[in-house]
Amino acid sequence: MHKVCNRCGELKLIKEFSRSKDKIDGIYPTCKQCVKIRRTEIVEERLAGTHASGDGSKICEWCEVSIGGRRNKKFCKESCAQKARRVRSYGITVAEYKNLLAEQNGVCRLCQRETTNWNIDHNHNTLETYGIICGTCNSQLVAWTFHDIEIAKRLLDYLENPPIRQRLGIRQVTQRVVSRQRIEKDGPWIWRKNASKD
Repeated sequence: MHKVCNRCGELKLIKEFSRSKDKIDGIYPTCKQCVKIRRTEIVEERLAGTHASGDGSKICEWCEVSIGGRRNKKFCKESCAQKARRVRSYGITVAEYKNLLAEQNGVCRLCQRETTNWNIDHNHNTLETYGIICGTCNSQLVAWTFHDIEIAKRLLDYLENPPIRQRLGIRQVTQRVVSRQRIEKDGPWIWRKNASKD
């Protein structure tokens, strides 16, 4: 007995086809040789990242590495999927998040420092998403103003015109009062424990 392969179109002996319970005649429609060739092609396409789309555009939505594989796969691993879900939960897409980061050039909008610890800032009362800032500014600066513009204005006024400076002139902390000393070093200040204690 003979059968025509649906892939190569050649008339071949039945023994050159695999058996299949799902088919009416009990024989798979593609010959063993064509199945083997197609499996090799699929492996090569997966390695090249072109299996799903055919043009090499199937990449992880988060980290942008080639993933190939199944058509419905969007991420290379679960951690990338979790990060993307977290970003979308703030009402922005992964592409919008990446564009905002690119505009900032790796620098926080508030403190102007380079960071890799990014937070999506949002108002807990109104649920409005504000922007992407570093973790320090999000937890220690913006959070303490409660996203209230009036508090932020009062804080700015307090820092520009301290009450003691207005009433009594410039006063400084003595070493007896504090055990730490602020030192200027390459721009931003750092704290260092005082070597001499009274």
